[in-house]
Amino acid sequence: LMPSTLSLIRNTFLDSRERTFAISIWSAVAAAGGGLGPLIGGVLLEHFWWGSVFLVNVPIVLVIIGIGSWSLRESKNPNPGPIDIPSVVLSMVGVLATIAGIKDIAIHGFDDPWPFAYLVIGLAAGYIFVRRQLVLESPLIDMDLFKIPAFSGAVGADLISVFGLMGVYFFLAQQFQLAQGESPLQSGFQLLPAEVAALAGALLAARVIRRLGRRVAIVGGIGLGAFGLLSLGAIHLDGNLLVILAMMCVGLGFGCSLTATADAILAAAPPERAGAAG
Repeated sequence: LMPSTLSLIRNTFLDSRERTFAISIWSAVAAAGGGLGPLIGGVLLEHFWWGSVFLVNVPIVLVIIGIGSWSLRESKNPNPGPIDIPSVVLSMVGVLATIAGIKDIAIHGFDDPWPFAYLVIGLAAGYIFVRRQLVLESPLIDMDLFKIPAFSGAVGADLISVFGLMGVYFFLAQQFQLAQGESPLQSGFQLLPAEVAALAGALLAARVIRRLGRRVAIVGGIGLGAFGLLSLGAIHLDGNLLVILAMMCVGLGFGCSLTATADAILAAAPPERAGAAG
């Protein structure tokens, strides 16, 4: 779904300034969803069955399908080529087996041989997948995009930003609930500073890009996010003002860099390859 929305933005907003602004709103909405998710999930978990956190999305999806069917402009490659089913299978095996290996190491430690078997299968499938994409006429992922320095650099920066921001959300949720004994709703409120800051960073990114350029927005955002991570690692996570400020640095910095990297990725890719770039 996310690549499709980016492709629509790339082909709807042809002016670079309009596209940057659209991507900043796209990122802000994603950040807002990340902020509302733990709060709504916390309310549901305190009053209803745990499956309610999944079912609550059903009416939202139905509304989106209804609105999107008539309001969204179509965007697709005029010559897409066939879908390569072996590539789909290889990509799924590569991702799922690698994740299974990492999770099993966390659960069973390094003594169990099965996690390493999963990792070998996952990495081998990933290697074969990449090799296959390089020889297909219609690859599932166009590896030639990585030959564009601006594209590959932005993807690397995006990986760092996502890893930092999502890692903080995931770790702090566990810290607040499992270590500090807070409820899911209390944990959701504790995460709000980072999430609100990420929303602000996404909206601010368009102005930073317009005045100082994408490079400053990406490097500055990652730098501020890294400062927030270092601060969180050096202080006690007991809800004091320093924790809130550090979380806001993480959210503001990575929120800005994620928007700037998405803008750089789409700007570097040709319009007909926007879906692959996304």
